[in-house]
Amino acid sequence: MPPWWLAVAWVVVVPLAVVMLVAPRRLWSVPAKAWARDHPDDRYTRWWEASAAWRGLAALAVVALVTVSWVDHAHATAEPRLHGTTESEKVRAEPGSANPVAIGPDAYSGHGMRLRVIWRSWAERIGCVLDHVTVTETASRVTVTLYEGGFSRNGENCADGGRPWGGFGPYTTRYTDVTLHSPLRGRQVVTATGTPVQRYE
Repeated sequence: MPPWWLAVAWVVVVPLAVVMLVAPRRLWSVPAKAWARDHPDDRYTRWWEASAAWRGLAALAVVALVTVSWVDHAHATAEPRLHGTTESEKVRAEPGSANPVAIGPDAYSGHGMRLRVIWRSWAERIGCVLDHVTVTETASRVTVTLYEGGFSRNGENCADGGRPWGGFGPYTTRYTDVTLHSPLRGRQVVTATGTPVQRYE
């Protein structure tokens, strides 16, 4: 749902800008209309029309830029719903959990210096917690590794020989936000093994 100010811009500003481009004289004052009617080829009349057209173009450009920025921001901050998930939850790191195990992210979304990391937790490991996230940045890559630990509901560790439990059945999509040292821009997000991570669309 777009914010109210963006809706007002499309309902009010865009129609006015179109009128300024197509029929600028409709917005002029009565004296200005009378002058233009009596002096159709006067330089002041032409300047007023050109000025109105430029203002209309500027208004349309600003509305378009704000709309694109809002769509990009809304897309980057949308709650992820990967195919096959039963639910999703945003989690924060709880350092100090038992036996943390490394997990590669399944997807990501980014906006500026903010990176949202998305991964799957299988139903058998629903009691596990996010221990911490490591992020390594280079000029061309951002390497992300998640660490989950704790105990599952049946009392067993969330890791078995350094490998995550599960791998089948329904799972929960978890996501957390991390702050980068520099904007993501065109850099590639990869796992610790160098495998590219898909961007959440």
